[in-house]
Amino acid sequence: MVGHFYRIKMFGICFIILFCFRYSFPNHSKTENTEIFNLIIDQDYEGARRLTNERLSANPRDFDALYYSLTIEQTKILDYESYSIEGKRFNRFADSVLNELQCKAAMLNGEDSLRCVFYIANILGSIGLTEAKMGSRLDGARKAHASAAMLRDILDKNPDFTAANHGIGVFDYYLGNSLSWVPFVGNRAQRGLKMLWAALDAPSPFNYAAKNSLCWILIEKGEYCKADSLASLVLEVSPRNSIFLKIKALAALRSGRYNDAIPLAVRLIELSEIRNPINWSDLVTGYYILVKSYEYTGKGARALKKSEKILTTAVPDEFKKIPHVERQLEYLEKTRITFQE
Repeated sequence: MVGHFYRIKMFGICFIILFCFRYSFPNHSKTENTEIFNLIIDQDYEGARRLTNERLSANPRDFDALYYSLTIEQTKILDYESYSIEGKRFNRFADSVLNELQCKAAMLNGEDSLRCVFYIANILGSIGLTEAKMGSRLDGARKAHASAAMLRDILDKNPDFTAANHGIGVFDYYLGNSLSWVPFVGNRAQRGLKMLWAALDAPSPFNYAAKNSLCWILIEKGEYCKADSLASLVLEVSPRNSIFLKIKALAALRSGRYNDAIPLAVRLIELSEIRNPINWSDLVTGYYILVKSYEYTGKGARALKKSEKILTTAVPDEFKKIPHVERQLEYLEKTRITFQE
């Protein structure tokens, strides 16, 4: 379950959350952009929307704010795993933003032009991810390839554009892993991984981006202690960030540190329930981690009680169809039956 789900999850974060801030800030103060960044990290999407809308109202030609408006929506979909529910709507919005940015790019020069093309590349990756999530994997792969090619071109024009290094690193890592049997292609995975580790030294917010990408890769590779350490660095600053909290909880579960996983899962459940709307994906995952930890520590009665609680909760049908949620609910149902006998 880990490999497929978290590979797509991580790849999505790469093209969406982690590319949502430009390399430099020539048109707006760093404080303005940092405020939007902090709201997204705190998962306050409504607050982030308000700030971007204010910027667009003040200056409709602000292509940075236009891009942020799309980034907020995609980050929320990624967070809630609501592709099957909101994917088509998002892609319509993304296409409209893409067309507008392409028109703006034709009228820009220098750094502004390069940054706008950077946004266009990232939107292609975002659309590709959403298409893949909705079943159109070939179309998604084509757009991801086109996005990576554009990022390479940006890097060729400006080697100091470190954000492009990050995206190429992720693309190379997963391409190398997927086609490791092809001569010379497998080497791209290691090259991509090295680029991602090097990106930890990038200035904020790109160091956050690198931590996020690497965490999902390390979970996938079974290097749980490293994933836990990187996640902890972010949680020290943003303790309510459920993405990194979930990474810590999963790392603890997968590494057999069940007593550590239990309070982390409880916290993930609490944060999921108080969000508006409820994050059903995180809620089910939290119970999955909690029940499994209770099971492996010999606390059958607690495992039964918690599995019954989530299984009697009215999880919306559309969220039950999310692949990892469906598998986790199946496990919880089997656990309930086992401990009822």
